[in-house]
Amino acid sequence: MHLFITYHSSISSLAYSLPKDKPKKTIAGVTVLDTPIIQDAKALALSTVDQTSFNHVMRSWLLGALVISKNDTLSAKLDHEAVALGIILHDLGLDEHPNSLITSKDRRFEVDAAIAARNFIRSHSDSKNWDERRVDLPLIAKYKQLEVQMVAMGYEMGEMGPGDGVSAKEHEAVLKEFPVLDFDEWTKKKLTWICTTKPATTYDTWQQSFGETYVANYSAKGHRMTDHLAHK
Repeated sequence: MHLFITYHSSISSLAYSLPKDKPKKTIAGVTVLDTPIIQDAKALALSTVDQTSFNHVMRSWLLGALVISKNDTLSAKLDHEAVALGIILHDLGLDEHPNSLITSKDRRFEVDAAIAARNFIRSHSDSKNWDERRVDLPLIAKYKQLEVQMVAMGYEMGEMGPGDGVSAKEHEAVLKEFPVLDFDEWTKKKLTWICTTKPATTYDTWQQSFGETYVANYSAKGHRMTDHLAHK
């Protein structure tokens, strides 16, 4: 939650507003953009991932929007639509449907999600408003762009609790609309599935421990950076 210390103000802004030329909608007490591309992104996420994952991305988006609403300076610096797409589409790589066109056998699930998000934006009827720089904003990056930082903030608040100006009451309203369900068990199940179906993508990542703990015969030995250095 400390990614935004430069932009955070202890005083909530009363001047906050979303772009005036774009449609809006209020969900769980949070006013967010409701453009066609955001509507279609939500539909894609809902048809691709399970309910636990969909609730997770919606919580992340709404809580991230609440953080933005507390700070006029932060709001002015953001591409609100890019933030929305980055959060809503970030779990597409967890698609377990048979013959999925999103899930690969040899890429990290985060990369699968980023590729799917890029393809979605490029093929959308609104793509004329998305140049390459803007398309990159919702995707995997090194947390340099403010929009990408905002995505990370939404994830954290969605599962760890209120902060950065978001009250417990506001946080509770979002969780009531999109409940956590069995998020811990869901996380274990999803990451175990990844470690089972494409283990090579999990070596030397934060997912490795799930394979070592829950997947029989899983071993990262020989694939870690330390293993490669040892043979030099």
